[in-house]
Amino acid sequence: MTHGGLTVTIAEATQVSQPNALAGGDTVVTTNSTIDVSEKDRRMFMFNPGTSLDELVRAVNLVGAAPSDVLAILEALKMAGALHGELIII
Repeated sequence: MTHGGLTVTIAEATQVSQPNALAGGDTVVTTNSTIDVSEKDRRMFMFNPGTSLDELVRAVNLVGAAPSDVLAILEALKMAGALHGELIII
């Protein structure tokens, strides 16, 4: 499973546990699960009040954000009241 920069991988291996001939136990099948979680290197940054839209977009682009990510960030800033201006998406 992948979401954003987070990836979760689950691998399962089936194992058989069998007692020796004189133990009188039962043969059982067990599953051994291995879970691996990894996250891409993410960057955080903070802007001072009065940062221009150009500075914001340049900084977000420098960390490798896709155009859809830039748009989502701008929309979130607008909804939070932190973007003063009109956001027109065409």
